[in-house]
Amino acid sequence: MILDCLIDVDRVLTEQRISHAFGGALALANYADPRGTNDVDVNVATQFTEAGPVLKALEREGFSPEGDPALALPAAGIRMVRGFDVVDLFFSSDAFHERMLERRRPAEIQIGATRQTFDFVGPDDLVVFKVSCNQGKDWVDIEAMIAAGTKFNPELIREELLALRGPTMLPRIARLSTMLENAAK
Repeated sequence: MILDCLIDVDRVLTEQRISHAFGGALALANYADPRGTNDVDVNVATQFTEAGPVLKALEREGFSPEGDPALALPAAGIRMVRGFDVVDLFFSSDAFHERMLERRRPAEIQIGATRQTFDFVGPDDLVVFKVSCNQGKDWVDIEAMIAAGTKFNPELIREELLALRGPTMLPRIARLSTMLENAAK
């Protein structure tokens, strides 16, 4: 179950004192109607070159890397699996990731009879990831966030996208701006 995986990953990273924030559909659920997912995306405050201790900690929890981590591309992260549980680890590779982790937001999730708090990627940074990835589902997710009334800082999003990917982001920024303007009407 995805929540069991979330709990286990959070516990392992917290025990190792590794700053982290959950992203993807799990973060989206804090800002819009949730959509289904079969993986846990987690951003960690560890450089890719120092991934070993993170991987070892998750391996002790029963996870194993999918493929050879030495062949992984830093920007693509490393996928860990445990039975049907899938965790996509994204490592700190630039100043944006550091700022994103500083802006993470705690949120409570009802799990059984208890509520637990987890740190999630904030809405502005989630939009940065989604605009940067530019998949169809990403734009659907952004539309859902806008429809849910999620508050954004458009200037922060613009600055982060330009710093991260340069002027190639301008058409996507324009698309996002149009979506936000249309929603405000």
